Amino acid sequence: MFQTGNQGKSPATFRVVVTEGGPSEGTLQLTLLTPFEFVLPTEYVLDGQIDTR
Repeated sequence: MFQTGNQGKSPATFRVVVTEGGPSEGTLQLTLLTPFEFVLPTEYVLDGQIDTR
């Protein structure tokens, strides 16, 4: 679901891309595909690790 502010919520499709790694190496990047395309900034791991195995 996509929060549309005062209008409520609407169905949405997202793409998530993750990169394996620990602090400052592992990443998560989210793109909203519908109801419109919007690329969110890449987030980096601060603590812990992303393991794609």
